[in-house]
Amino acid sequence: MPNNLDESKETSPAGDLWLGAVLIGLAVAVAGLSSSIRALGLGENFDPGAKAFPLGLALILGGSGVVELVLGWKSRDTENAPSGRTKTAAILLLGLGAYVFLLPWLGFALSTLLMASGMMIWLGQSWQRSLAASVSLLGLVYLLFVVAFKVPLPGGVLNLPF
Repeated sequence: MPNNLDESKETSPAGDLWLGAVLIGLAVAVAGLSSSIRALGLGENFDPGAKAFPLGLALILGGSGVVELVLGWKSRDTENAPSGRTKTAAILLLGLGAYVFLLPWLGFALSTLLMASGMMIWLGQSWQRSLAASVSLLGLVYLLFVVAFKVPLPGGVLNLPF
């Protein structure tokens, strides 16, 4: 009969302290950079305004960073060396940096498709599932930003429609 205490320890979520710190750092950077956006408020009527997206992103990044720090602090084990989770977190953050770098050249659609699919494949998903999820993500972003908010997304060198 399995020991329930051992199983719960293995399946409980564990945070990564480095990832949490980097996410909070990114949140501060996004919030700081968004302060240069010249807008009086978050928008008028149903328009969210130019500052809404960066501030929302900063809140999501900061909140995720705090969750990672709390879970990582609770689950830290001084006897064990860092696992491959730190390597995975570093590779995912490098992928995010590559995405930001490639976005102006490849455009939003192609760079997002490559980044999202690549990260999901790296995390162990099949390429079919990764591609389906990435295309769904692109469709959702297209409907939200291009159709609903009338915000053009970068087309890149290929000048894709979004």
